[in-house]
Amino acid sequence: SAQLKQALTNHRQATKQHAVQLKNAIKLLDENIEAKKCDACEGLVMWGEYVIENTDRNTEIRDPGIIMSVLKVENFKITSYTGFIKVAKTLGKN
Repeated sequence: SAQLKQALTNHRQATKQHAVQLKNAIKLLDENIEAKKCDACEGLVMWGEYVIENTDRNTEIRDPGIIMSVLKVENFKITSYTGFIKVAKTLGKN
């Protein structure tokens, strides 16, 4: 749906901003961390692409399938951010 497409576009922009904030936080920790491809996250994205490719447009099942796929990625991100916070606290950082 157009509404879901707009929501996902907005969320993507917010996620890009989160990535910038995360890079800034890593700089504050004075750490040299290299970004690497995450196979697990890539698999979740591939599943979302599968849902899109294998559900007919304008059906009542397509949007919920896309939302479910997006939630899997979002939960992965939340878990990762929580882990980063725990590492920072372990290092005595806020």
